[in-house]
Amino acid sequence: MNEINIGDSVRIKGQPHSPTFTVIDLNGAGNRQIVKVIVLDATKCDYGTFVHQTVSEYPAGALEVVPANTSKFKEGDLVRLRSGSCDMTVQNARTKGVRCRWTLRGQIQSEWFSPALLKISPNNE
Repeated sequence: MNEINIGDSVRIKGQPHSPTFTVIDLNGAGNRQIVKVIVLDATKCDYGTFVHQTVSEYPAGALEVVPANTSKFKEGDLVRLRSGSCDMTVQNARTKGVRCRWTLRGQIQSEWFSPALLKISPNNE
């Protein structure tokens, strides 16, 4: 089993076409390790795009790390979710995960995303 780390993109083991999730927390160790992942879904409506996030937990043994290419994002880039979202600023870019920041109702939000979920914003200079 590949070691799972925060920021990794993972999927359900043995299901290569399952959606990928971004690891946001790890609890426990060994066979009892629980992996907390975030699942994102964007919905467009008359008022804009709303990003819904769901947090789920899986036993580490049920997940596998998704091989990732070298990150095409760098700190300071403006990015968006491929499914649609507001502009977000890349805070940290790794091959397996990209940490982004954005503002929602005046509050700064921050989260790890799989690079496969992101694209460069047209507003990126």
